[in-house]
Amino acid sequence: MPGAELILLHGALGDVSQLASLAERLGNTRRVTRLEFEGHGASRLRDRPLRIESLAADVIERMDEAGI
Repeated sequence: MPGAELILLHGALGDVSQLASLAERLGNTRRVTRLEFEGHGASRLRDRPLRIESLAADVIERMDEAGI
């Protein structure tokens, strides 16, 4: 049975693709979710200021969706 849920977050200048190999390696022992922040990689900016509080809200939203 997989371990605890793990959400991987990229850095300020990164995107979700940087986390692919890590997610693959960790995916054998737990459920892994990669989150791409708005305005990074292929994710568009939402209609709100790009602030750390907004990014944190995205993480909480993803956690709620996953039942964490």
